[in-house]
Amino acid sequence: NLKGMVKYVEWKEESKQETSRAAIAIIFKETDDLIFYKYMTTFEIVLQEFVDNLIRMEKFQADKVGIEEDIDNLLEHTGQILIELKEKEISLQETEQFPEEQALKYDISEYGFKIVVAGDPQVGKTSVVLRFTDKAFLRTYIPTLGVNISAKNIRALDSIIQLIIWDIAGQTKFHTVRKHFYKGAEGVILVFDLTEPKSFENITKWLEDIKNSFKHQEELVIYLVGNKSDLKADRKIAKEEAEKLAEDLNIIYLETSALKGENIMFLFHKIGEILLKNLLERKS
Repeated sequence: NLKGMVKYVEWKEESKQETSRAAIAIIFKETDDLIFYKYMTTFEIVLQEFVDNLIRMEKFQADKVGIEEDIDNLLEHTGQILIELKEKEISLQETEQFPEEQALKYDISEYGFKIVVAGDPQVGKTSVVLRFTDKAFLRTYIPTLGVNISAKNIRALDSIIQLIIWDIAGQTKFHTVRKHFYKGAEGVILVFDLTEPKSFENITKWLEDIKNSFKHQEELVIYLVGNKSDLKADRKIAKEEAEKLAEDLNIIYLETSALKGENIMFLFHKIGEILLKNLLERKS
């Protein structure tokens, strides 16, 4: 599976008194998508430098060979940056492992909870998870099955718990296998896009699809999340409307911005606390 980053360009042809336009696309493997997301600014700078040079070459009517060489250089440069960023992610985790183990050594791995993150495509599910885990490379990706699996330890109620997060693809083609991903989940995060009404309308279908896979539905801790709260000018779903749906469905509502990181940590820490509290109450 492939994804892409596209840059639209236009410049003034003074000799012709016309505006020329072009689109530059960088295509990358879907397994690298989180690296591109986390370091988007880095790649945007590289792409902008290429675009600026391309415009200069076009204005001075550079030959085709020169432009092709520039494209090859962009490809090589981007590939090298990608390798370096992957190595950086690995290095960061290696340096963090020992201090983290020391800080969280008591009760570590005593409790673990599976959380399913579901919703329509393009609502920002992966971005929400990435903001929480902050691990752009070190996670499991299964492209043929349509699920990202990542884990993070957090402190909750004086204990250390592990949240195992299943970020499930929203595409229709994965519909038949989703029920297998739901099994064993204790928490559910249903994400919709506050700027896309259709994704909000489909929430009830997602909830029904998930609940049909559980015998004891009442034990699930479910959050309804309205993402992209930073896009205030494009917002289509009012907070009151979303809160009313959550009330009708007997679930908890929260608004987030994966772009700015708003309410992301609160969301996962809160669901972790509720899950642990419920577990301890059942044991007592």
